[in-house]
Amino acid sequence: MNTPTETIRQAASPGTHDPAQGLAMREVTLLLGDGEDTVRALDGVHLTVAAGEFTAVVGPSGSGKSSLLAVAGGLAVPDSGTVTIAGRPMTAVARRARTALRRDLVGFVFQSGNLLPALTALDQLRLLRRFASADAVHRDPMELLAEVGMAGKADRRPHQLSGGERQ
Repeated sequence: MNTPTETIRQAASPGTHDPAQGLAMREVTLLLGDGEDTVRALDGVHLTVAAGEFTAVVGPSGSGKSSLLAVAGGLAVPDSGTVTIAGRPMTAVARRARTALRRDLVGFVFQSGNLLPALTALDQLRLLRRFASADAVHRDPMELLAEVGMAGKADRRPHQLSGGERQ
């Protein structure tokens, strides 16, 4: 069976976070493919990550890491089991509600970057603010760039940034 082989956790402050306010996955199963080509990517996964806790999922290629993250973040719906983020159900809600929860509660850094080639680094962040909900935290895009050491690259387009800077 292909499942993540190792999970390494490092809590920001062990024992001080309420797991109900983080991520909880219970009995999560995900099947991929059709017929004889069906693969059980996740099989009865249980995972709890408290708010403020950092977790790395590592394992060999094909072990289910991307599937785990897709289900945990609401990008994919499991075949069975439950996923909650900040105490809110991700698996028992309609697609639009799941999209809104993902928009407000989850952050992804995709391997490909998913940036718009015509927009500068600053404009990419400004665009994100337009999609945020009214109650989402709105931080100044220049402040965010400065926080990651990129204030001097605010006017650069994705092709002018390194792979790490794009991420």
